[in-house]
Amino acid sequence: MFTNYLELILGLVVIFALLSVLVSLLNELYRNLTRDRGKMMYAYVRKMLMDEKNLDLTYLIFRHPLIDNARKDNSNRPAYIEPKIFATAFIQTIGDLSTNVTYKYNHNETYSANEDRSTDPLKRFNDAVTGMHDGPLKNTLRGMVERAEFSKEDKYNNLENQVIEWFNFQMKALTMHYKNKQRKSLLFFGFAITLFLNVDSLHLVHELRNDPVLRKELSLQADDIAKDLQNVVGYIKKNEADGLNVKDTSALSKLLYYTSELNKTKKTIDELELPIGYSRNSAPLSWFIADKTFEQEYEFKRNTPRTIGVVFYIIGIIISGFSLSMGAPFWFDILNKAVNLKRGGK
Repeated sequence: MFTNYLELILGLVVIFALLSVLVSLLNELYRNLTRDRGKMMYAYVRKMLMDEKNLDLTYLIFRHPLIDNARKDNSNRPAYIEPKIFATAFIQTIGDLSTNVTYKYNHNETYSANEDRSTDPLKRFNDAVTGMHDGPLKNTLRGMVERAEFSKEDKYNNLENQVIEWFNFQMKALTMHYKNKQRKSLLFFGFAITLFLNVDSLHLVHELRNDPVLRKELSLQADDIAKDLQNVVGYIKKNEADGLNVKDTSALSKLLYYTSELNKTKKTIDELELPIGYSRNSAPLSWFIADKTFEQEYEFKRNTPRTIGVVFYIIGIIISGFSLSMGAPFWFDILNKAVNLKRGGK
């Protein structure tokens, strides 16, 4: 009896692990196509530097060669910026605001530019901050300069470390925001897969409990499926755990990878012949176009438009939607624990 229940639980976990991979891959594909990470990065840096009384520095900083070169194309923004690179670009961009350029007309009808530019990057930065209009940004940067001036260590390194610490603090808030937003999209794709494949959790439990062949098959394949999913789930887990701290890779390579893994996972699901999907003799289509009479009590209650059947079907769909929205890493961890439990029970 214990073995039967263990196989039932393991079977459910295998099904949800496979389906949740579809959910997480679709979510990552959506993020990649909409370039959501890069847009959020730009928006948060802009919020970090926003000061109505001064120049919007975000565009200038993102056009700095160190950051601009991280873009994959002209319409994309980097999804990840190394804190040290940001600090260097930030200090140089602010310092350049203090540079005065004068142009001299030459007799050969050309112009020559003369720069009044200090060779000390800390002085350039300080001069630019001094020239800003009073406001929150100027107060923040002036405090950094003062702490750097009174520092016992190298003054420039102290300023750079302060900018890095400031940037990292803002990125932590951004990562939390990104993860909260990602939860919403995972919930959407969780219900999308549930409805598209007609995944009724209560029906799955019933079928696994009453179909020892399917239950045994899923139990036997659980270990192999866990191994097959290891790489793709590891990739998803890294992206989801790091939030915005994910370095850009080729958009095309990502697209090909996501598509390949989606097809492979869907093929595995089809081969297992799971009790999901739509059929004219299974709810909800059977409520309208069934071509057979349901004699068994369970089939009659579920597949005919009776209140109790409709309510339980909706409950099963809701359970599936929320369960799949937990994502592939969650269900993969559960799958590994279930597989280890099965091994220990042998």
